[in-house]
Amino acid sequence: MQAIAAHPSLATEAAALIRQEILAGRMKSGDRLVETRLAAEMGISRAPVREALKLLRAEGLVGQEPNRGAFVISLTDADVRELYDVRAALEARAARVLARAHRGEDVAALGGLVEHLEQAASEGDVHALYAVDLAFHTALVELTGNGRLLELFNRSVPALRAIISLDERAYGSLADVARAHWALVKAIEEGNENVASRYAEQHVDDASTHVIDQLRVERTEAEG
Repeated sequence: MQAIAAHPSLATEAAALIRQEILAGRMKSGDRLVETRLAAEMGISRAPVREALKLLRAEGLVGQEPNRGAFVISLTDADVRELYDVRAALEARAARVLARAHRGEDVAALGGLVEHLEQAASEGDVHALYAVDLAFHTALVELTGNGRLLELFNRSVPALRAIISLDERAYGSLADVARAHWALVKAIEEGNENVASRYAEQHVDDASTHVIDQLRVERTEAEG
């Protein structure tokens, strides 16, 4: 039997477009997402837009309230902490698994990404740094070969990406970012499970604190 080429549904395409607008910051936290307006802008009916918003709600990018309708999420400090707590647990486990496996190819892959981090940091390219940083943490989990672990990790990423402003405030020190990653790679290379797990968890905890501090500054600026 001849295979049928797979094509994304209109709902999936609509979700991708809306997701892109949110992650790019063109749709901001708290903005209402009106089905009729979105459908008109995309030239489609309301039904796929409705389904698209359901997909984005499942990702944590969109909220829904009875008298308000759909809107771009606005995370509280507690929400951010909970999302990072999930990531800390997942990445600590991933680091332990990789350290136990003690494979040279894993170390090479992660080390190559840290080298890219160093280059982006030296050039002051925050957008590139963020992209490689996310690639590193995704690789950390992906290299375990545990598909369920990766699925859980990926679920926490979109909501966090939506709230992080990509400017120089996104990182306390660009040079420190690469150094922190090298410590984790070294622990994995040495096969030290406890140290690798602790470094991974601490790294994510530090990121959580920094993002919350950043969001508080941005809220204060917006109110002022």
